[in-house]
Amino acid sequence: KNNYSHIGSIKYIGQVKDVKGLYFGVELDTPNGKNDGSTKGFKYFACKPGHGLFLKEKHFELYKPGMEILTYEEYEKK
Repeated sequence: KNNYSHIGSIKYIGQVKDVKGLYFGVELDTPNGKNDGSTKGFKYFACKPGHGLFLKEKHFELYKPGMEILTYEEYEKK
């Protein structure tokens, strides 16, 4: 589990095949993801390979104006 943040856009909200619960399909701005918007042979949204993630709500935070945004390197220095 990573303890740092990535910036991305929510592209899908809903169920994922063979997995219980509500998932958010996120397209990351950088290639720190795990897929291209597809998983288990089904395409949920389109993005570049390595830019997609599926997350439960408890695993992300929506950006709010005024929030500090750090690069990974900046985060590691704190």
